[in-house]
Amino acid sequence: MSTVNEIEAALSRLPVEDLESLEKAIYRLKHQGHDDEGFEYLQREYGVTRDEWERFRRHREKEIEADRAQGRMKLFTGDIEQDLQD
Repeated sequence: MSTVNEIEAALSRLPVEDLESLEKAIYRLKHQGHDDEGFEYLQREYGVTRDEWERFRRHREKEIEADRAQGRMKLFTGDIEQDLQD
């Protein structure tokens, strides 16, 4: 098993594009169950449909991508000091 330092070192060698793809994949995996729980709550309390939920999620992902493209949101590279300087 790898240590946190070994993993951070390996990730720091990846191109930014690969890190962004990895970040999205990890986010989806981590929040998959939470999204279903969130949807079930919204469905139960407010009558939100699966289609409405999916449209909201897609819209939010586009907002996040736009924020990154315009520099309002930044992907964490693993080096907080460098990220704060940029």
